[in-house]
Amino acid sequence: MKTKVKNTIIFLVALTILCLSCYFIYDKKIKDDAKNVVNETEETTKKFLINVINEYGLDALSYEYDNVKFNNKLSNGILYLAFNYISKIDDSDTNHLEDTNKWEIDKSKFDDYFSHAYGFIPKDYKNIICKADNEVLVYYNKHTKKFTYNDNHPGHGYYGSGYIDYYISSYKKEKDLYTLDVLFLLGSPIDGYSVNEKDITNNIISSSDDIDELEKLYQKYFKEHLDDFKNVNKYRYVFQKVDNNYYLKEFHKVK
Repeated sequence: MKTKVKNTIIFLVALTILCLSCYFIYDKKIKDDAKNVVNETEETTKKFLINVINEYGLDALSYEYDNVKFNNKLSNGILYLAFNYISKIDDSDTNHLEDTNKWEIDKSKFDDYFSHAYGFIPKDYKNIICKADNEVLVYYNKHTKKFTYNDNHPGHGYYGSGYIDYYISSYKKEKDLYTLDVLFLLGSPIDGYSVNEKDITNNIISSSDDIDELEKLYQKYFKEHLDDFKNVNKYRYVFQKVDNNYYLKEFHKVK
């Protein structure tokens, strides 16, 4: 009888230990899974916001502003970025006018750009001024509601959007606001290479004329020397989430 009781006690103790072990293993797995879900969601959001920046050419805001908030007011800088975006990716909707040798873009294209990038549509549009020479680059006709390129504008190089690589140095979510600080690797063999405003053109020695090869070399350098860019201006983007859409509300250059 004593042996039976003893065996029963041993069995119950072993069963308790087994149950506790299973509980701790299960609890750890649940916590790890929850942590992975959070991290995955955060990484997914980061990538989505970077895609928004890339899609609408918002990396080029740095050429126009140091600090700006977007609150339904139209400025020349974001109007130029809209024109740059539309004329670059949507050539099929630029109507070439044979008799005047000009082309035009319908206002609706600008409406779409602003509604998707900033979450508002400007009440009134205006001529787009070229910042390089302070001359009209594109005219806006409020009667026809079309933008028409100024053929008399002198041809010259001007900034565009696009980057080779990026690194998010900071990310924060507060209620419906998402803030990220970004370093962009920019450049070309003609213009040189930089991380935001810091020139790194002379950091790579290569005799190659292959653009893809040069970009890979600079990407490698960028990833391996991130600590060198701690004091470089970061580009801060503040997005607001509204009905599962993300709209840019602020842009800043910060240390």
